[in-house]
Amino acid sequence: MTDTPRLALSYISPQQAQKHVTMNETIRRLDAIVQATVETRALTDPPASPANGAAYIPAAGAVSAWAGADDQLAVFQDGAWTLIEPSPGWRVWLVDEAVLLVWSGSAWSTVSASSTEVPLLGINATADTTNRLSVNSPSVLFNRETDDINLTLNKNAAVDDARVSFQSGFSSRAIVGLLAGDDLTIKVSNDGASFINALSIDKDNGFVGLNVTNPAQRLHVDGGVVTENNQGYYSTDLGGSAHRIIHVGADNNVYYNGVGTGELRFRTNGATHFRLTADGGVVVGSPAGSSQGSGSINAQSVYDDNALLSCYVFDQALDGQIDAQKWDAKVPDRGGDEHKQVTSSVARVPVAHSGEASNRETAGERRAHEPMRRFQDRIGTDFDPLTLDGYARHWREKRHLTAMPNEARFDSQSALSVGDWAQRLLETVEIQAVLIEQLNVRLKAVEAKEVISIDHGK
Repeated sequence: MTDTPRLALSYISPQQAQKHVTMNETIRRLDAIVQATVETRALTDPPASPANGAAYIPAAGAVSAWAGADDQLAVFQDGAWTLIEPSPGWRVWLVDEAVLLVWSGSAWSTVSASSTEVPLLGINATADTTNRLSVNSPSVLFNRETDDINLTLNKNAAVDDARVSFQSGFSSRAIVGLLAGDDLTIKVSNDGASFINALSIDKDNGFVGLNVTNPAQRLHVDGGVVTENNQGYYSTDLGGSAHRIIHVGADNNVYYNGVGTGELRFRTNGATHFRLTADGGVVVGSPAGSSQGSGSINAQSVYDDNALLSCYVFDQALDGQIDAQKWDAKVPDRGGDEHKQVTSSVARVPVAHSGEASNRETAGERRAHEPMRRFQDRIGTDFDPLTLDGYARHWREKRHLTAMPNEARFDSQSALSVGDWAQRLLETVEIQAVLIEQLNVRLKAVEAKEVISIDHGK
């Protein structure tokens, strides 16, 4: 045997000449493989100017001086490359990847974490059998390697805990997790011993409970809900007893469910201004009487911004024309401050109207006087409402008065508002007042002729 069995180091023969040559080769080999360090394993072609003693692992398909030496150790010594075939179990430190490699007999593998497993680990701290990982640090960072990151706390059984504790002076003040069950729970404490169940989220339906262990609704609260300055919300208890559902302190007001009344009430400035009564009626303000029954409204007065002036009828009758801009200016705009009339000089654009279609402007626009325009469109036509013949021709042929909706276009599901009806009735009365005056003039003329005839007869 001329070489050692494990590292293949050459023996020196008894009568060997130039023993120093063999000895030097053995020392060079030991220098290469003991505490071996490799620069990289990514090259197939030897580097042009390697440092003396630099080692590499030729990649698959190696060429030139490394040809046929894939995965071997290539060491540059004394100006030449020495190729060393590794044995199973050899380890080298890979500089560019900062990992430890081991040769399996067929491939280089990174030494796994299991080979460095430790029962306790303290980072700037002392670990013990309970706190097997202990860290003293102003902050701890867990960063994703690719896209996502996941921190898992796994418990043995449903009755056990999987929790995160927030402590002050090593005394718990809040606990978050799966506590003695599989519902998400948050508990708080002021002494680390007694805990209040602050929040529970049911795993089966997502119901949320505040101070409730088993929430029965989407939001289940045990106790009142109060906002800042005592402006809070109150609900009925689980027994069904009536309580105020929205409450503001006695100094101001808001909405509430009247205790014991079964009514929904709206209050401001200490007085009730709106009531939805138990029988389904609505009472607004303080009208005479009370609820008139389901679906009814009893109010002191009703304002409808579709109740518009219709005196343009007299403008046409007396002046022969209508000033549209004047009448547009009398139409209240919608949107903005609902208590102030807009006085902007911006021109009002009439809403396109079709026959007897009702006025359906949307909030936030400057409105035009549509009823006036419908009336104006008929002046001078065969259906002129200010001529006896035109007015009569209209109701005979169309079977409705000029200001009223016709049967074909009337929809009871989206009928006219009270204000629309009031405006149309007023216009009808004013048209008829003009026509009555025309009849009056004719009647007087007839009476005058009769008087003249009688005089002549004398």
